Amino acid sequence: MINEIVRLIKESKKSTGGIKYLAQEMGVKYSTLYSLYSGKNSNPTIDTVGKICDYYNITFSDLSSDTHVQQCFDALTESLIELSKHKGIEVFIKNNDLIDSLPKSSQLIFEQFTPPLKNKNHYICITKSNEIVLRKVMKDENQFVFISTNRIIHENDRPIMQLKNVKI
Repeated sequence: MINEIVRLIKESKKSTGGIKYLAQEMGVKYSTLYSLYSGKNSNPTIDTVGKICDYYNITFSDLSSDTHVQQCFDALTESLIELSKHKGIEVFIKNNDLIDSLPKSSQLIFEQFTPPLKNKNHYICITKSNEIVLRKVMKDENQFVFISTNRIIHENDRPIMQLKNVKI
């Protein structure tokens, strides 16, 4: 697990402004993240690992070295869907922009919402009238707004669950 965390940090530290910036974005102390990255700490707390997973939009099991190598694709194709059905391969979608093109049989996998909101991510929200709805978050200038599938902005919605991934 620690090797995967170090790999993720190495890959993203240059493009994001360094470890200090990553720590701020993750909600983790700089010293904690740096000690993981430098190898001084090989036993992060569950809370720290959870924040790292949230930042990278991955699950705890994605960090395990026991998991199989994941394949990444730019688009969801019919052949990929058929392959997953016939070979018993689980396909998970992490790109929220693909959700609208998924088969109706897909399973949306949510977990309890923990701030901050992430741009273009999907959330189960509770409305002012206590209805449960699915909304997409979009950044509009310096604030986040909830948008329904018909592109209407909903200002009073409150997120309760966040989309983690999708199984087809």
